[in-house]
Amino acid sequence: MRLSGLFVGKIARYSCGETSFLSAMKGREVESLEITNQGIVGNEIADTIHHGGANKAVFAYDMESYAQWRKCLGLEIPYGGMGENLLLEEVKAGDLCVGDRLCFENGVVLEISMPRVQCFKIPSLYPSAQDKNALAKFLFETGCVGFYLRVIQGGRIQKDSSICLENAQDSTTLQCAHQIYKNPSLAKESFKILMNNPKLAQEFKRNVESRLRANESNLLDWQLA
Repeated sequence: MRLSGLFVGKIARYSCGETSFLSAMKGREVESLEITNQGIVGNEIADTIHHGGANKAVFAYDMESYAQWRKCLGLEIPYGGMGENLLLEEVKAGDLCVGDRLCFENGVVLEISMPRVQCFKIPSLYPSAQDKNALAKFLFETGCVGFYLRVIQGGRIQKDSSICLENAQDSTTLQCAHQIYKNPSLAKESFKILMNNPKLAQEFKRNVESRLRANESNLLDWQLA
């Protein structure tokens, strides 16, 4: 695993049909990031209810996920466009586990807290309703959603900083966590294991419980994500 890019968000206004909203989903590439327990210095967040905070201090995305949906859908968003702060290569994000730690050469340590919960803002970058729906459904079905990290030890990282992966013990992969989120009623044993994981952010546990209630009400639909 290695860093391919570092990005900070810049709030701007976007439109999706008749809906207008503020978002910092398009990142500006930088050479270094100063990371604190509450996030990244200079990284703007428009929606502080659903983004930011201790369990969502840093957002990471992998180049393999970019390549996967670009190839399958023929759509193009430049790197940084998924709202990521860290762009990683030589790793498949879904194979990482809740609680895994990314240890940087200068002492910065970040811990994976949860997969990203899909929102409408990334697909809304596309003017075509067909493209919006295709990307939203693809991300939900495949789990190419990226992941959040909490800060164990802050500091500054450079674009060329090396990373050592420290694996969590007896944890759940991000791909499995996303699949449980997608269909929680179909994964009873895995559901229990995931929900009892002390490293999993409470925000994600609440999201899974919310989808479980929706499933029980026959409201299973990728657009609810």
